[in-house]
Formats: sequence, C-alpha cells, structure tokens
Amino acid sequence: LTWLFSGLPAGRYRLEAGTDRDLDGSIDDAGELYGVWRDDIGGDVIELGENEGRKDASSLAFRR
Repeated sequence: LTWLFSGLPAGRYRLEAGTDRDLDGSIDDAGELYGVWRDDIGGDVIELGENEGRKDASSLAFRR
C-alpha cells in the first residue's frame, strides 16, 4: 500500500488510519483496525520543513 500526500505546507502532522465498521465516526473502537505512524524512537509526529522532499512513513503498523 502506497500513500502520497502532495502539496502539504510545512508543519507537524500525525498519520493515522483505521476502519469504522459501525459507522460511528470513530476509527479506534474495540475490534476495528487502527494504525498510527511511529518513527524509529517511538515519536508519532512527522515534521515537514519548507520545500522538503519525501518523508518515509513506511513504519505504519496496524493493530486490532
């Protein structure tokens, strides 16, 4: 699975993804899939500077 977000302004971002099987607007309920990007030291914020190129977010891991 490949994700691409283009044109993002400089800033701090969190990358989260999940399912909403019961359609209640929440993606982190018990029994649903949920993932959050973490870097090598456990941080969950991606920092983008001005004119910065690609960031690797390949460590997105899902839990149930």
